[in-house]
Amino acid sequence: MNKTYFFNSDAYLKLECERLGGAPFRMSAPDGTISRLIIRDIPNSLYRDAISTYGYPDLDQRCSPPAKVSSNKILKNFIPKAKDDGIISAYIRLGLSQAVEAPTLMPYASRVYIGESVIINLKREWSEIFRSFRGRLRSQLRNGPELKYYHTNDIEIFHKMYTENMIRVGASRNYFFEKDYLEKLCKIEGVDVIIASDTVGPVSGAITVVHGDMIYYHLGATSDRGLSLSPLKHVLAAIAERNANGAYEALVLGGGVGGANDQLMRFKRGFSKETLPVYALKIIIDHNAYAELCGETCLRNFSEGFFPAYRTTS
Repeated sequence: MNKTYFFNSDAYLKLECERLGGAPFRMSAPDGTISRLIIRDIPNSLYRDAISTYGYPDLDQRCSPPAKVSSNKILKNFIPKAKDDGIISAYIRLGLSQAVEAPTLMPYASRVYIGESVIINLKREWSEIFRSFRGRLRSQLRNGPELKYYHTNDIEIFHKMYTENMIRVGASRNYFFEKDYLEKLCKIEGVDVIIASDTVGPVSGAITVVHGDMIYYHLGATSDRGLSLSPLKHVLAAIAERNANGAYEALVLGGGVGGANDQLMRFKRGFSKETLPVYALKIIIDHNAYAELCGETCLRNFSEGFFPAYRTTS
């Protein structure tokens, strides 16, 4: 059976290009590594930059997978093409299980640690998975509301709850998604939508995607009405139970906002103590243009904080 690699799919790349107003950029290296990026115009300039899709895209090694990806080889192939296209910087997210060496070829390229991503080992019986949850979470799941779960291709209910959720937590505009975007997302292979309802109606939901041997919790939502029930924990537990001792190695819950050890991360750690590190590559191709846009200080400290620095207000 062919595996599904959602984050590396051309369909997802196309959809993310539409959302961000960019163009697809594909690069193949001699070792078989394929990079899929989104090229965007930089506001108020003649330059462009590159970014990965939202989530956990990895450098696609399915053609000829080496033991470890050499970022220097990636740069040797990427830099000339990027310069020809007027790209001055690139932010490349890396897959959870991907071993990528830190680049040494360029002074303004680095591999940076983003944070930890919580994973639930699914190669166990459900009873064992449940016992591994934090004690308080187990009690909440046992004594929680009676919910019914169903899978759907109708995204309207999820979109309504998700929008309520993002407004409620004061999320930045980057975390809001249009209904049309979510409808197209759900047509990509490997995507599933689960909705939880009480006796009145829907209270929570989640979108999961399949990437290789893992299921990823991609987006979650709780309605304003369902907030007092704390239903999302029940949804995630139901997903784990459904896939216990099955075809997938793990359920990836992700980390905190921007990789932070915040309230969201502590919520996810209730499901598992097991984590995997998340890394990204920060690459400045044209350091003069980068400094022109955000200053010499930002250039010198490019590996720290938000990247690229000139987009902090865009």
